Amino acid sequence: MDNGTPIIKEKVAIKDLKKAFHYTDTLTRRPTRENDPYQYSAGWGNSHQSELIPGTLPAGQDNPIEPRFGLYAELLTCSGFVAPRNVNFSTYLYRARPAAVHGDVKSDIATQAHIENCFLSNNSKVKPLVQQGEWAPFPLPSPEEKVDFVDGLHTLGGSGDPNLREGIAWYVFMLNADMDHRAFCNIDGDFLLVAQLGNLDIQTEMGKIFLQPGEVCVIQRGVRYTVRLGRGNQNARGYIFEVWGSIWELPDLGPLGSHGLANRRDFLYPTAYIDDELHERWSIVYKVNGSYSSFEQDHSPFDVAAWHGNVVPYKVCPN
Repeated sequence: MDNGTPIIKEKVAIKDLKKAFHYTDTLTRRPTRENDPYQYSAGWGNSHQSELIPGTLPAGQDNPIEPRFGLYAELLTCSGFVAPRNVNFSTYLYRARPAAVHGDVKSDIATQAHIENCFLSNNSKVKPLVQQGEWAPFPLPSPEEKVDFVDGLHTLGGSGDPNLREGIAWYVFMLNADMDHRAFCNIDGDFLLVAQLGNLDIQTEMGKIFLQPGEVCVIQRGVRYTVRLGRGNQNARGYIFEVWGSIWELPDLGPLGSHGLANRRDFLYPTAYIDDELHERWSIVYKVNGSYSSFEQDHSPFDVAAWHGNVVPYKVCPN
């Protein structure tokens, strides 16, 4: 008190999340951290849409005879055609070149990754871990070798088999290089990425996602994407959980109430983005049954000018 007048101490925003007790201490008005360069749409479980040029998305139909601007309509589906509405998952993409235009497929390509996806009892390469287990932080690649996301994947364990469309696997990834004109596509299941060290700049067919430690990102099977290091980061490390035959879902609120856990608006979806240079050589790497195959193409896979649907990568910033 000063002459009977109370002194009001203004609360100062905490920018370093390591020093914040709660996300609200940052006093932010954005759904993401201040260094996130991208725009997102929000809403868990929604059918989102995005277009670079107004009027690109067709109204009242999905696959017109002639999409605008000479684009090609493609359907990415993760459910049966006649599945009920609440379990029907698909996205229409409107792109410059069909995804099917590519060269011959090369199977079992060489890689530095160590991936195992069959955890059945008849697989002699996997053993059950009876005792408790824990790991120290996995070593980062040495500066002398360049390891990108594709080569930096290593299986830790799992259960089931992707051929049975039932099970789960978890991995660790360590990388110190960008994927240079190289895209990745997981046919086996949905990836949930957990950043642990370093920022990741992830470019998907639907747009870009900036992933930082403390955030998680889900990329559905069949979606092509490339992973680059965030500006100023020399390396990155994190964990991945993969589900087969199902999708990642939010738990029920139950006794926690209508505002427990994460809100629907906390889940952020990218907006349409198209590469500046489309006519370049790209290599597309597919993971099928835990093995890598690839093919070459003479155009960028990130040529989607518009899209709409509910099979879209997303991230969430836990509070």
